[in-house]
Amino acid sequence: MKHSIRNLYALNTLWLTAALLSLASDAWAGPGGIIKAAASTPFGRVVLGILFILLSPFIISYLIKRALQIRKTRKDLALLATIHPQYKWLDVKDRTTATLQWVWSAWGEQKMEKSAAFTTEWYRINQQMFLDDWARIGQENVCRLHRIKNISPLFVQHNAENNGEGSRIVLDINLRVTDYLKDIESGKVVEGDKKIADMETIWTLVWNKGEWRLNLIESAGMEWSYLTMPNELPAELSPTPQRI
Repeated sequence: MKHSIRNLYALNTLWLTAALLSLASDAWAGPGGIIKAAASTPFGRVVLGILFILLSPFIISYLIKRALQIRKTRKDLALLATIHPQYKWLDVKDRTTATLQWVWSAWGEQKMEKSAAFTTEWYRINQQMFLDDWARIGQENVCRLHRIKNISPLFVQHNAENNGEGSRIVLDINLRVTDYLKDIESGKVVEGDKKIADMETIWTLVWNKGEWRLNLIESAGMEWSYLTMPNELPAELSPTPQRI
């Protein structure tokens, strides 16, 4: 019975995600190659309203699960910080804030090297490829970070080997941004919108060379996969199984 309910929930979550994505306008733009635009037509808003009503029980369940996961991850970060200071939440949040500012600035200037102190080499090279490809076809991504609305921890994975190298923290990031792709010669918008809009993305920071560095940005739709994953703590901090 539990499996049936879980499968039904997963199917409805997938349906909701698919419906929202079908009504959205996606483009490869902005840090991480993601631009998020909500449905703007009256018909789209009506369909979204109907979907929200029909799936409200599942949405409420999802929001509760999300809140519980964030609360659990905060507790696990505090527990980890008693042994490994790099997991102190306020320090992680400060580092993430600085990373956001440097990465968006570097992307806006089309020079990812500017964010070298805050990103892994893989991420930096990957994103520069996007920028270079657009430049070759005469396009430019215009992006500005206006405000950081919220940073929430979703998942933590501690690697006990090599002084924690490769450990990761997954964060839900909510921003107010300008993000669109334009033709350089004509100035015409190719993808996205010049309006300031909300953007939600999932960031993965890895412990690399003694610092938390951005290694991956995913669309908000990937959040669910992290909500179903248990945090991975070192053995000395993991709860001892109770004997039956």
